[in-house]
Amino acid sequence: MLAANRFQHDRQIALLIGAGLLVATYLVFSLRAVLDPANPGDLFSLQRFIATSAGAGFFILAVGRAARVPARGWPERLLAVAWVAGAGILALLAFRVGYDLLVDNRTEAVFSRNLRWVLVWLGYFAAAVGGYFAITFVRQAIRREQKAPTFSRAELTAVLIREISEWTPEERRTLAAQLSQIRDYEEADPLVGCLDQRR
Repeated sequence: MLAANRFQHDRQIALLIGAGLLVATYLVFSLRAVLDPANPGDLFSLQRFIATSAGAGFFILAVGRAARVPARGWPERLLAVAWVAGAGILALLAFRVGYDLLVDNRTEAVFSRNLRWVLVWLGYFAAAVGGYFAITFVRQAIRREQKAPTFSRAELTAVLIREISEWTPEERRTLAAQLSQIRDYEEADPLVGCLDQRR
């Protein structure tokens, strides 16, 4: 159970996805600004670059924090990601509103416009987190499969018999009774016969 719940943080993948998140969000938001028919914006924006860079930083912080949570299951890790995402939303919203008011001197619909921006960013953030965990799980599964030793049927039977030989008679009788409940098992596997002889 503990091994199944263990999660190994892959910093290299986190950095790659974080960089991809930065580039993707900056390009998407830039194209959206340029293609706005009502109020076209600039392709290059310091505010947009700082905000998307901070968003990528929040992603790296979130997946790193999730890996450090000593949890027996995933609810605690997902809660850690949610806390970072919530803090990221508030920080990005405060930054963008403050930038509009103090640097660009923009006051029209400043809160609602930036809130929409942050909510769209949240969708990209969630996709990046999901992609990170999916890639990491696949890589860990491949590594476990490559490291897993392979045994022949005879080797596994020998190990099992050695283990059972150290059991108490009651434990061996319980196992034999459970195996005998499986239909046609005695004909399919001679191990039951060995156990019956031990009794």
